[in-house]
Amino acid sequence: PADADAVGIRMHDLRPARAEDTVNVIPCRVEEIVENPFSFTVMLRPEGSDAPRAFGWETDKETWQRYRADRLKMHLPPDAVLPLKE
Repeated sequence: PADADAVGIRMHDLRPARAEDTVNVIPCRVEEIVENPFSFTVMLRPEGSDAPRAFGWETDKETWQRYRADRLKMHLPPDAVLPLKE
């Protein structure tokens, strides 16, 4: 919406991009990998960004083992983007 000041997305709504994903695809580099008891939190930074903070992707262990890489293209599904207003 026009009155949104920012957008947010839940860590578990991110996913690796597929060939059919044409919008909201962000090439990222992996900054840190945190292993949790039943999942991984993968901290990502968009390629070429000097943003002070990385963002996280929460995924199950099996999915991370399948996609594990130093660089990933991540997809933000349009219906998962949350408009935020201060």
